[in-house]
Amino acid sequence: MKNTFFARLLLIVLTFVASNAFAVIIEGNFLGKVKRFHNASDDPSIPVYWHDVAIGSEVSGSFWYDTEKAPTDPGLDGDAWYNSYTDEWMGSSFSIDGKTYVTSDLPLIDDTGSFYENINISNLRPETHGLFREMFYLSDLVATGNYETNFRAIGLIVSVLSEKNPLINSLGLVQEFDWYYTGDRTYTAQANVSVEAIVDGKSVIASAEVDLYDFHIGVKVPGSVPEPSSILLSFFGLLALAIKYRNLK
Repeated sequence: MKNTFFARLLLIVLTFVASNAFAVIIEGNFLGKVKRFHNASDDPSIPVYWHDVAIGSEVSGSFWYDTEKAPTDPGLDGDAWYNSYTDEWMGSSFSIDGKTYVTSDLPLIDDTGSFYENINISNLRPETHGLFREMFYLSDLVATGNYETNFRAIGLIVSVLSEKNPLINSLGLVQEFDWYYTGDRTYTAQANVSVEAIVDGKSVIASAEVDLYDFHIGVKVPGSVPEPSSILLSFFGLLALAIKYRNLK
């Protein structure tokens, strides 16, 4: 009877550990300069959007995603796609023209929103595909409202492409690498940031294409995976409670 009791307790602890072992949060950040911009309105009455941002001005941003909540990879040969029309497993923000925009903070109109979260990882090898190409591509987009009346949207797209040297870690979501622009044209890194609104019949659209010169991605520290010491403490805590409960009986 005693052996059965402790076997059940051990099973509970192992289940707890397993449920947390794969909850890895990946985060990344980037720096770049505006290559070109598009501004469809000079109306300053909507102050949350930028106007006439300078070419060459700095843009920065960050993102995160949850590898456990991400959709299942469809399993395409040489490409891995993770995308959903939700806001459950990714977040992002960017700063441009002295303002910071957070995609998840976009005010919803009539409590409705359209979301799109996407990661594409390509890892093509000469021995399989006849060419070498590695790419990490991420997009985080939110839109809300009716485009004919009141509408708001915000989006971030960021990608790093290598056509010569290894960069990404296979096709998995757990990516860890640092990239800096060194003038090597076999590497390219770009971002696109955009905001849009239609308020009281007035349309304001602002978007910028950004050349990146600094990009980092890796496992969040401290990670969501429990440290071994934390697991042991949890185990002994449960064990002490179990023994106390048995003694009371």
